[in-house]
Amino acid sequence: MLYISPEFLSIIIIISKLLSIGNIFLLTGLLYLYWRSYQGMKSKYTLGLVFFASFFLFQTIALAAALFLIKWFVTAFFIVLLEFIGLSILLKISWE
Repeated sequence: MLYISPEFLSIIIIISKLLSIGNIFLLTGLLYLYWRSYQGMKSKYTLGLVFFASFFLFQTIALAAALFLIKWFVTAFFIVLLEFIGLSILLKISWE
């Protein structure tokens, strides 16, 4: 079985929590951009993006709550890290 030292585990825990909070901010930024775009265009596509970002934000808040309360950090770390990278790319592309 793979041994993870307590020091390394604590670093993973802290990074996971910080990334989950960062994901919430990235999704809030995307939701703002999509809502502003929807108000200008009234397009079904942008309304779909608003719904996507809203539900994804709720999922991310639930994951962040799990990180702070349930303590299944190692698996959640990789989920949060990949989500953060993907959302960063999506926000950068949407901002332009």
